[in-house]
Amino acid sequence: MYLFHIREADYRHLIRAENLADGVEGRNPAPFVRAEVADFDGDAIDDVVLSSDRQSLVFDLDQGGSLVEWDFRPAACNLLNVLTRRREGYHRDLLEAAAAGKVITPDMDPEREKLESIHTGLVRAREPDLHQKLIYDWHRRASLLDHFLGERADLGRFYRSQHEESGDFVNQPYEAEVAAQEGEVLLTLRREGHVWQGAVRLPVTVEKRVTLRPASDRLEVAYTVTNGESGELNTRFGVEANWGLAGGHEEHTYLTVGFARYRLTEIAADDEVEDYTLTSELWGIEVHVDTDRPASMWRFPLETVSASEAGFERNYQGTTLLLWWPLRLSPGQQWRVSLAFTLRQV
Repeated sequence: MYLFHIREADYRHLIRAENLADGVEGRNPAPFVRAEVADFDGDAIDDVVLSSDRQSLVFDLDQGGSLVEWDFRPAACNLLNVLTRRREGYHRDLLEAAAAGKVITPDMDPEREKLESIHTGLVRAREPDLHQKLIYDWHRRASLLDHFLGERADLGRFYRSQHEESGDFVNQPYEAEVAAQEGEVLLTLRREGHVWQGAVRLPVTVEKRVTLRPASDRLEVAYTVTNGESGELNTRFGVEANWGLAGGHEEHTYLTVGFARYRLTEIAADDEVEDYTLTSELWGIEVHVDTDRPASMWRFPLETVSASEAGFERNYQGTTLLLWWPLRLSPGQQWRVSLAFTLRQV
């Protein structure tokens, strides 16, 4: 599970099998688009699956109406092949060894390694201070997750999943309505929730409308945030995406913002972002994202710590990108933003 390339290979074979079943493998497949409502993940709660001859998307209604799988069928690639950072029992061994000064790393004196035995309690790690990378998420790292950021939320706290969340949207249920029209399917996800401002709880509604068309590598998402009638809403609204592209920790997979190129393992913030592009030269694919409102963006890698024969090591599991905007809405006022995702083979 912690090895990215194994998950990647599993998805590749499963997507190709699904392509064969739907008759979209090979040249000139017949265009189609459809929507299914079913319990996709076996949790006794319905999910929504949107499929076309080019894309397949799974939405978890019970977890923020989030997008949990996004298959680009021509490349047989799940773009959201990420792993949420969870606590493991063996993490205690690393923490206790670090507290006692009993962690061996490759940069240490080789003579110290000779002392290692089952009696010394020494623990091997592939790098120094690895215990500081033990970060645990309080929600699943999916995409189209809707955040209302508290006053003290910043990049550092968000990266460590320790920020103040003012809304009750990220891991809460959304209602879904599917409309099949000629040439497209429209999925409307909606939650009537709340946002806290100090001790005041304001009613707020978030609606996201997802449009998928046949023979298209484009996905459109239109957001509407509606303030209730209880008072003025002054907050920051963000949309989280988690991307899992092969080789995200290598030079051949990168992020482009404007004219600048970045590694997917960087922890950084950007301002006035109108679009960005994720590129995997290994897979020969690009994901281009446009927003009709310039946004601030926080970005950082998802990394887990696992145990191997060589000791504890850090594993790249994906990259988080959060686009966010300041909101100041009067009672009853609405705010809108549209996101367009375009997939390309390069």
